[in-house]
Formats: sequence, structure tokens, C-alpha cells
Amino acid sequence: MSEPFPLALQPLDAFPAVREFLASSGYTRQFLLDHFKVPGMHLLLYPTMSSEEMRLRCQGDSVPLLLAKLLLAGFPVKREEVERGIPAAALEAMLALGLLRPSSPEPGSLHAPVIVFESHGLYLASDRSRQGDGPGYGGADYVMAGAEDVSRVFVDSIPKTPCGAFLEIGTGSGMCALAASRCSDQVWATDINQRAALYTKFNCLLNEVSNVTALSGDMYQPVAGLRFDRIASHPPFEPPLKKSMIYAVGGEDGEGLIAKVVSGAPRHLNPGGRLYCLVMGTDREQEGFHERAGRWLGDQAPECDLALFVVQTMRPDEYALDHIRGGNVDAGMLSRWESFYQRLGARRVIFGHLVIQRKAEDRPVFRIRRDMGTAAGYAEMEWLLDREREFLLPGFESLLMESRFAVGADWELHVRHRMSGGELMPVDYSIFTQYPFPLEMSCASWIARLVSRMNGERSGAEHFEWLQSRMDLPADRFLTAMRGLLGAGVARMEGCAPPRDASAAS
Repeated sequence: MSEPFPLALQPLDAFPAVREFLASSGYTRQFLLDHFKVPGMHLLLYPTMSSEEMRLRCQGDSVPLLLAKLLLAGFPVKREEVERGIPAAALEAMLALGLLRPSSPEPGSLHAPVIVFESHGLYLASDRSRQGDGPGYGGADYVMAGAEDVSRVFVDSIPKTPCGAFLEIGTGSGMCALAASRCSDQVWATDINQRAALYTKFNCLLNEVSNVTALSGDMYQPVAGLRFDRIASHPPFEPPLKKSMIYAVGGEDGEGLIAKVVSGAPRHLNPGGRLYCLVMGTDREQEGFHERAGRWLGDQAPECDLALFVVQTMRPDEYALDHIRGGNVDAGMLSRWESFYQRLGARRVIFGHLVIQRKAEDRPVFRIRRDMGTAAGYAEMEWLLDREREFLLPGFESLLMESRFAVGADWELHVRHRMSGGELMPVDYSIFTQYPFPLEMSCASWIARLVSRMNGERSGAEHFEWLQSRMDLPADRFLTAMRGLLGAGVARMEGCAPPRDASAAS
């Protein structure tokens, strides 16, 4: 059952006192990770350790440990102990805003009904799943903290370059929207969960962020008629096989809400604008996830580029087992998961970043899918998106012919041979790359010869003329091959180097 929002948005003059105290307290994400010796905040917010162990680890006289006991673990603390650690003005402000309140089970003590933690230089309040020794809030409208590893991956993946109008769909506690406010003129944050919109408003006030508008409503409905330069979303993507929480379940196949985000994006993106969506879905027997995402664009597909960057791939049974263990549920649930994936015809469960770009020029659109591997990061994602667009712009063919080419690193040419007429003869060629993305490409023998001649001194036109003197090669085949070699990082052209090479050159 839902409960009233536990915090107050007034008085406004209470927020600076809380903010200044927290900022000077030493109560940071890094302090908590170091003190509790855990690799991620999610292990503290949704702890695997017992409440007794958590209580023992919170013992100490420092202010950060006092705040960990109150704001992280949710234990009641004697008021006199709180008053020794928190200045009077800050304590009065925390009480006024509902961040601390008298504890009924332990008279004379105070407790925090919500979690407050630091992430990305922001202090964020959200619902807590555990209150000291007992359960925390359990309503279906529970608002997650946003400190989970997957949430950090999402926030970190959003470009930090200047942006005019920014929209986050499914804002939760508002962490992404608040982080985006630093580089955006104006931010809109929507969530179907009214409780989430209230947390976002509270966290804006707590962090002195004035350019974020938090609205409650379904998907794009609260911002109907508006367009944005950047849209970000981390929609729920779990199938309906466990407790139905607003933040978790993504429709009958787990992809329903992702499909709504994608299908609505073209009408709300300015030309050249991009949607960044953290996704989990399935590659199926008849269709890959990226192909299905292309269908979700509907009649707007000819106006939009699409790129899928796969971070992790799992077999359906692996993913199901992981959930069974992580949720500590009856093992009989495994058969339900297996039946679910069998009905979908799922071959793989994929986790990654889906980017939709509304084109700003008269050009063809592109569709790409890449595995992230270990060498690629968010800078490489942006690099490839920019390069694929440039490859299709008018005038790029002339630039290819005029430019000089060298070869990159981190790639190999594999040649398979077969005995023919008593001799060992090459029968096929494959290029394997590791950077900027791991990729395997079958190629013609002439492409292998072309790459071997790229010494940084010959232009595209010179390479084309050399090939034409040896074979009948149409210009469009040559240009397509050059684009592919550049996008794979095999060929290098001035102004087109991947981030690692570009930084080394500078």
C-alpha cells in the first residue's frame, strides 16, 4: 500500500543549511565504500550483510559514521548523540524537512525515514528498503536510490557536452536529471510515479538546482509539444515474473516500456538530437533486439539513425539463474523464467546502450550494432556515432579521395588457406579488431592488399587508381570499403582517429 511522501518541500530556507552541512561532513560515496570495504553502493543500500553486522560497522564517533548510521542504515540514534554530531541549525533544518524525525520504537531517539547518499557530487534522498533492524518502505511506488551499479552506468553514459533542452523519462530520484543540469540550459524530468517526481523536486532544492522541471505523467505526456536536444531514459525492463514494482516491470516481454520510449523519441527530438536509452532485451530466433528497435520507430524510421552498443550478453538460463539467486526466491520460479524465454524464442539476453539520432541533414540513415568489449567506453560510442553520420554527409566522398590514410593498431588480418591443385591457396580473408570496438569483418582480397599500402603518404584517389589498374572496381564499392575500414579503426584519416589515438596525437 502506498504511503504519503515522507519529506517536506518547505521551508525553503532549510535546504541551504542541510546542503552546507552535508557538503562539509565527509559523508561521501567514497567514504562509505572505503569504510565498509564494498565495491558498490548497492551492497549498502540493499545490503547483503545482516543488520547486526551493519550496526557494528557503523560504530564510531565520527560525523560520517553518525550519518551512515542514520541516513544509510536507518538505525535510530539517541538525540543527544545526534546533537553532538550535527550542528543545531542543520539539525533543525533536517527535522523541518522530514529527513530526521522522532523514533516511536525508541523514545528519545531520532531516525531517518529515507536514504540520503552522495553520488556524482550530489546528495540524493530516496526510499529505503530497510529501516534499521526491520523492513523499510514496500509500496509499489517505491523510488530506488539510483546508486546501483546499473544506474551509475546509465548516468555516466550520458554525454557531458553542452546541451540546450534535456529530457529524462523515468527520472526516479532525479540523479540523471540533476547531473545533466550542469551542462544543459533547461532540464525536464518525468516519471509516471508521482512519488518519484516529488523526490526529484526535493533533491533539486537540496542541491540548489534551479533549471530542472520535474513532472508526473506517462512517458512523453507531460512534455507534449516540446522538443529536446537530448533525451535520456533508463526504463524498467524486467518481465512480469516477480513483484510488480513501478520501477522494475517493463511490460509483458520486458521490452514494452523501452518500445514506448523509442517510438515516441522522433517526435520529441530536435534535428540532430539523440535519445540515450539503457536497455535490456532479447535477441530472438527471428529477430535481433536492434532490428526490433528499428521497427519501434515506425514511420519515423527513415528520419532516424540507430546504434546499439552491447555491454553484456547472457544466455537466457544464465540470466534466469542470476535472478533466482539474487532474489532469494523459490527455485521453482526457474521453470517460469525458462517457459517465458521459450515463448519469446529468446537466444540471448543483452544489456547495453541504445542510441536514436534524428537526422538534421538530407542523407541516408545508418544502423549499427557493436559489442563494447574491454577497450571501448562512452567516448568511443560518441566517436562512432559522429563518424557514421559524417560518412553519409554530402561531400564526404570527395574528402575520402583527397585525404591520406594510415593504418591503426589493435587489429589483425586472418587468411584461411586450402589446398588446390597441389598448392596452398588463400580462400578467404577476415579482419579482427579490438579497438575502438571488437569486430570481425570478412573482406575481399583486394581490401587486404589496400590496407597493406596505407602508409600515411597515399591519398584515397591514389589507392583507388592503383586498384583500378589491377581490377574492375566500381567507385561505390571502394568508398563503402573505406568507410567500413575507418569505422572499424583499421584505417586512419586526419580528423577521424578514435579517442585514444586522438589524445595520444595531441
